[in-house]
Amino acid sequence: MVGLRNAGIVLANTCGPCIGQWDGQDVKKDENNTTDVPSGYDHVELSFQPPPEDRTIINVAIDCKSDRLQLWTGAPTDFPILMKIEGKYTSGHVPAGGPGTKNRAIGAIGFENNEANDVKNQITGKYGAIPSPQTTAYYIP
Repeated sequence: MVGLRNAGIVLANTCGPCIGQWDGQDVKKDENNTTDVPSGYDHVELSFQPPPEDRTIINVAIDCKSDRLQLWTGAPTDFPILMKIEGKYTSGHVPAGGPGTKNRAIGAIGFENNEANDVKNQITGKYGAIPSPQTTAYYIP
């Protein structure tokens, strides 16, 4: 870390100031210091532009070989809550999709029993680890 400190500011993510990693004194007031903004963001109005009213004109292309993304099939949407956890839990360091999401809740504290990696299956009422056939895999149709 000493070498990195001598080289310059190290930012773990774009929210360095949020975690006290960067004080921002090297950025002038009203100077843009972001690394990325969502598509559809209006730089002049400083506002988000919602998708078009007719969303059928939007085509989402997902590689059929992708192990991260899948198109929704239109299956039922009335799923029960998968798990209720409490305490310090973050998914900010895990990509939105992909292999990391399968294990990101391991170690989370179950709300109902205050146990690590032991959550209640909302359908059967039984407790089990994450991921396991007794809990998360049970919900897959």
